[in-house]
Amino acid sequence: MAQALRIGLYDEWHALAVYEAVIHRFGPVRPFSNIVHSEAAHAGALSRLCRRYGVPEPVNDWPGKVRLPTTLAECCAAGVADEIENVAMYDNFLSYPMPADAVAVFRELKTASGERHLPAFQRCLARQGSRQGGAGGRSGRAGGLAGGGSHVPVMLALAGAVVLGLGALRALTGQRRRA
Repeated sequence: MAQALRIGLYDEWHALAVYEAVIHRFGPVRPFSNIVHSEAAHAGALSRLCRRYGVPEPVNDWPGKVRLPTTLAECCAAGVADEIENVAMYDNFLSYPMPADAVAVFRELKTASGERHLPAFQRCLARQGSRQGGAGGRSGRAGGLAGGGSHVPVMLALAGAVVLGLGALRALTGQRRRA
């Protein structure tokens, strides 16, 4: 449980830093401007559990360390990938035995990621994709690929690969492991 709390808190801090950086670069765009508050609340919930169970918090070294993709569409695609990975992470944490209050927090964070944040980022990606016509970013650049295409399909493919890879890893190591 201690490692799950530390990893989860570090991950929530990462999301918070990324969404703050997106807002800094692109302005208070949705869903980043809405979800940034949720990420702060998620980090707070995990921090409270760390204090309750005497788990030392990791160092939050994310501020100033985040590197964003070039376009808002790519940021939305990264949000989709991150939320998919987040759901898988919390699924993994929930496979371990732990106190009921930790289970409740991990379930709530998984639900928020899968049922609220992921659909919001998918809508963001759909909006941005339709505005860009599958090419360039806000500044008219072509998204950085040699052929001038968008990074969005590549990011979505990578997100799927991460989820499949996590599933394969769990299958190889056993569905239920002990903490």
